Amino acid sequence: VFGDMASRAEVLSLYRQVLRSQKRLPHSLAQFGNTFIREEWKSHKNASPEQVRVFLSAWKDFVATTQGLPTGEYGVHLSKEQLEEMNPEQREQLRRLRTEAKDFLS
Repeated sequence: VFGDMASRAEVLSLYRQVLRSQKRLPHSLAQFGNTFIREEWKSHKNASPEQVRVFLSAWKDFVATTQGLPTGEYGVHLSKEQLEEMNPEQREQLRRLRTEAKDFLS
């Protein structure tokens, strides 16, 4: 899983931490998040070493950020610089996620 960039135990530990972070959210939003998380992790199983490095780093940042939020709060605002650093595929994924979340919460 995820090539030589991280041990299987490290990857599974991070995956569990990410899923546990969803328990702080309202139930319906946590379900939505869990589905998104599973799809993202499945889609990166055969990613290049560089993509894996960025992917795992982003999820580590996610865990650190969500652990610092009060229970019931979720999400952070991305700076203009953070958005500019994303490649077109990442920006499209973010747009789709935002749209799906808004539709889901409506």
